[in-house]
Amino acid sequence: MNTTSRLIVAVRAFVAFIGLMALLHSQGEPPRALAQATPFPTISSSDPISEPEKALVEVRDATANTRDDSNAARLVITLIVIATYFLLLIVAVRRWHRDTTAIGMLTLFLGWTIIGWVIALTWACNDNIKTATERKHA
Repeated sequence: MNTTSRLIVAVRAFVAFIGLMALLHSQGEPPRALAQATPFPTISSSDPISEPEKALVEVRDATANTRDDSNAARLVITLIVIATYFLLLIVAVRRWHRDTTAIGMLTLFLGWTIIGWVIALTWACNDNIKTATERKHA
């Protein structure tokens, strides 16, 4: 893999990371005060119910199901972001990089700064890899 293709892979990974972070950030829920400001009526089976109230209950039920789905989606997105965050460590281990521990520590402590993540990415993609004899003794 030459330097140009490594740079292209690095840029694509960085763009994907930024996109996932933006998607995760945009999944926020409305403030609790806003959600509590519009209370839904409680309806028992003996109460007569009007058509607007039926529509309101249907909207409430649909919203409750959507929130469960969004929590599952949020969990999946969070796991993808964490995997992307530590992708550099995975790349370093798979390439038998000599400084795998240092790359992992840089990613862990400074990866959130994005600059640290890019530095660790370029470091993980350089040619400082173990030879075949070093791999046998590892």
